[in-house]
Amino acid sequence: MKLKPYSKYKDSGIQWIGEIPEGWKVKKIKHFSNSVAGGTPDTSNSAYWDGNVPWLPSGMVHDGVIKEQEVETFITFEGLMNSSTKWVKKDSVLVALTGATCANIAYLTFRATANQSVIGIECDNKTYPKYIFYYLLSQREQILINQTGGAQAGINKDDVKNLVCAYPDKKDQIISADFLDSKTSQISKTIEADKRLIELLKEKRTALINHVVTKGLNPKAKLKDSGIEWIGEVPEGWELKKIKHVAILKSGENITSEDIGKEGEYPVYGGNGLRGYFERFTHNGNYVLIGRQGALCGNINYAKGKFWASEHAVVVNLTEKHNFVFMGELFRVMNLNRFSQSSAQPGLSVDNINQLIIPVPPPKEQL
Repeated sequence: MKLKPYSKYKDSGIQWIGEIPEGWKVKKIKHFSNSVAGGTPDTSNSAYWDGNVPWLPSGMVHDGVIKEQEVETFITFEGLMNSSTKWVKKDSVLVALTGATCANIAYLTFRATANQSVIGIECDNKTYPKYIFYYLLSQREQILINQTGGAQAGINKDDVKNLVCAYPDKKDQIISADFLDSKTSQISKTIEADKRLIELLKEKRTALINHVVTKGLNPKAKLKDSGIEWIGEVPEGWELKKIKHVAILKSGENITSEDIGKEGEYPVYGGNGLRGYFERFTHNGNYVLIGRQGALCGNINYAKGKFWASEHAVVVNLTEKHNFVFMGELFRVMNLNRFSQSSAQPGLSVDNINQLIIPVPPPKEQL
C-alpha cells in the first residue's frame, strides 16, 4: 500500500503542525469526541473487586493496542456504580494523565473502565478513532508541554480535550490509519524476528566461547578426562590448576562515592564495570576484574592501562604468561556467581575462588 501525495497544501495556522493538505481541517479533540474520566472504587471494600468489569490502571496505557486478554484487574458492577469510573466504549483512544506514563497513548479494542489517571476519548461517527490514536502517538512532546507538578507531574482532562489535531475527512483518516496498521505490523514482525535472531546469536556466542576455553581450537586434539564435572574432557596438552597457581587475586581499594567524579584522569572500576573517574590510580596494566558483592557478584570485566579498582572488585593479577582475555572468558564461562555465599548481600570469597580448578592451555594456545 502506498499513500499518494496531496497536490496542494496550506498553512494550518498552528506553528507546531505547520502545513496540512488543502482539504484538511484543524480541530480540537473536544469538537469530535466525548471525553470519559476514570476512577478507582474503594480498595478496602471487597464487594467492589474481582468482578467481571475490566478495569485498567494507567500502566496499561503503553503506546499500543490493548486487547481484552491482557486485562489483569476487574471490578464488580457494584464497584462501577459506587465510584467515579465509567464505561469507555470499544474502539476508543486512551491517554495516561500522570506519572511515568504521562502522555502515553493506547487504543482500546473492547469496552472497559479505567482509573483516574486515564481519560478515554470516544470519537463521533465522523471520526475514525484509529487515526486519532496514531495522530496522538506522534504528538507526545506537544502533549507534555501541558505537564505540571513534581514527582507525579501530569496533565488534566481539559488539556486533552483542547489538544489540536490535523483533521482530514473520514475517508482519508481510514486510508492513513490502515496504511499505518500495515506498516507498523510489518515493523513489529521484523523486530520480533530480529530479537529472536539476537537471542540465537547470543546462544551461539556463549557456546563458542565455552567450547574454545575448555576444548581449544584443534578439533583433532586428543582429549582426557579433567575429573571436573563442569569441564568434562580437555585436550591432553592442557594442565589442570587451582586458580591460586595462575593468578594472585586481591580486592581493590576503598573509595567513597563522593570521590568519584563524572570526569577525571583515571577510570574507577567497581564490581559491575566503570563507575566514574578519580585523580589517582591503583593499577597499571591489563587485568581481569571480578565483581565481589551483590546480585552481580561474579560479573567479569576488563581494565586496561591506569585505573582505580574499588573494594567491590576482585583484581586478577595473572602470573607467568597467561593471557588475560582467555582467562577472563574462562572465568565468565565458570559462572562464578554460583559460588557466592548466600546472604542478604551475596558475596564471593577470594579464598574460595583461589581453590577452584581450571583448565590451563599453554600460553601460545591461550593467545
